[in-house]
Amino acid sequence: MKPVVENPFELHRALREQAPVYEAPGIGLFLVSIHAGVREVIEDPRRFSSSSGPAVGGMAPPAAVMAAMAKGYPRVDTLITCDPPDHIRYRSLGSRASSCRTSCTTGAST
Repeated sequence: MKPVVENPFELHRALREQAPVYEAPGIGLFLVSIHAGVREVIEDPRRFSSSSGPAVGGMAPPAAVMAAMAKGYPRVDTLITCDPPDHIRYRSLGSRASSCRTSCTTGAST
């Protein structure tokens, strides 16, 4: 895995050429690696929803999360698990918080 992290470009090229829509084994997630496919996915959130229930990709949440949910704490969408229009609102909040102007004002390093 380390060579892919250090240089992902060969993997990206292979995916585009050999498997532009690739199902990651065992987790129920798909990687879309060509521009036309990505556009199709982001423009049709009803068909390609980011919401996958309480677990991403079919993986169960940690036991502590399940225990909290059993006590009545509801599942809450996050940027990665919600669709428009909520996704757009979350993204806007995150973009403002991490902008150069905000980072420079707060002294945070980028």
